[in-house]
Amino acid sequence: MKKIIISLTLIFGFQSLFAEPIMSKAYQKRVELLGYLRTLEPIVKNYRGNDKDGKPALLKAEAGKEGERMKHYSEIKKLFQEGLTDYFEGDYSNSYRRFLEAQVDTEQLLEEISEFYIEGTAEILKAAVFIKEAKDYEDPAFDAKEGNKKVGDSLKDVDRELVDISVEYGRGSKNVGEFRENREAPYVSRQYDSKEYHFATNKYAIEQNTEAGYKALGQAKKARIEALKIERNLERHQKLQPVHRKFRIEKYMDVIARCRDAREAAINLFRLKYPYDNYYLQKDDKTTLGRVVLTDAKGEETVADKGKSMNYRLNPHVWPKNINPVYDRRIPERYRRDATDLLGKVYEEEVEENVQLKFTDMNHVNSDLKRQLINETLVVEDGKDSPKGGADSKPATPAPAKQ
Repeated sequence: MKKIIISLTLIFGFQSLFAEPIMSKAYQKRVELLGYLRTLEPIVKNYRGNDKDGKPALLKAEAGKEGERMKHYSEIKKLFQEGLTDYFEGDYSNSYRRFLEAQVDTEQLLEEISEFYIEGTAEILKAAVFIKEAKDYEDPAFDAKEGNKKVGDSLKDVDRELVDISVEYGRGSKNVGEFRENREAPYVSRQYDSKEYHFATNKYAIEQNTEAGYKALGQAKKARIEALKIERNLERHQKLQPVHRKFRIEKYMDVIARCRDAREAAINLFRLKYPYDNYYLQKDDKTTLGRVVLTDAKGEETVADKGKSMNYRLNPHVWPKNINPVYDRRIPERYRRDATDLLGKVYEEEVEENVQLKFTDMNHVNSDLKRQLINETLVVEDGKDSPKGGADSKPATPAPAKQ
C-alpha cells in the first residue's frame, strides 16, 4: 500500500511539474495576438472593404461606415483589450478565455484577407507583365479616352510586354545589334528609339523579377491550401484546438508575406519598364498627385480625394533615390496603395503627410528656398489641408535671380 501511495504521488508530481500554468498560457497567447494585431493594423487600414451600404469605406469614417474589415479588426482589438485588463488584474483564466476568442476572430479575418491578397497580387503581376492600360497613362501627351496620341510621341509607342522584351531585346536580336553598332554622329543617325535602350539593359532583371513574383505567388497559394486542409488531418472526434488555430494563422501570415514578396517584384517590374515616368520631378510644371480612388465590390470607382497640384521639384519630402510610392509615377496610380502597403504604411496617411503637407510649415519651406536663392515658392493648390501654411498663407518673397 505504501508503494502504491508513493507511486501515485510521483505520478501526480510529474504531471504538475510538466503541466503548463494558466498564467503562462495567457502570457503566450497575449504575445501572439499582439504580433498579429501589429501586422494587421496597416493592412485593414489600406484595404478597409465596403460599409454596410456596399460603398467603399473611408479611412476616417464614422462608426458603422468603417468597412467590414475595419469593423472585424476593431472587434478583435476589443476582445484583446478585455483579456488584457483581466490579465493585469490577475484573472488569468478569464483572460486566456478572451484571448482564445480573439484568436478565433483573427483566424477568420486572416482567412478572408489571405484570399484577397492572392487575388490582388495576381492582378498586379499581370498588369506588370503586360503593357499599361489606357487608364494607367499619366503622360499628358496620351489621350486615355481615345486611346491614342494627342500631340508628340506617346510613351505607349515604347511600351512592351514581357514576351516582347525577351524576344526583341535579347542577345542576338536585331535591336541589340543596332544598339551595339558603331556609328559616327552626327553623320550617321541613330537607327532606333533611344527610349527602347533600357529594355536591353534591364531585360535580365525584368525576367528575374517576373520569375520571383510568380514563384512567390505560387508559394502563397500553397500555404493557403495547407492552412485550409488542417481539419482533414484530425480524427473524427477531434476539434480544432488553440495550437491548430495558431498553425493556421501563421500559415495565413505566410500567405501575406509571400504575396508581399510577389507584389514587390511586380513593383520592381513597373520601375524597370517605365524609368522615364518620373522626369516630372525635374521639371517646373505643376502636377497633380495623391488621388484617393476607392473601388467597391462591383468594381465601380469613387474618387475620395482629387489630389493636390504643385511643383513637386520643390517638395521637401521628395527623395528621388529612395522615393516614396505616392510620388512614384512609374507605378500606375491604382497600385500605389499596394506599394505603400509593402512598407507597412497607410496610403491615405502618406498622402496627407507628403502630398497635402499636413505637418509641413510652408512658410519655413519657402524661406529656405529664398535662402537658397531659388526664385520660386512652393504653393499647394487648395492648401487648406496644411495647418501650418499653404496656398492661403502669405508666401515668402521670392529671392532675385542670380545675375
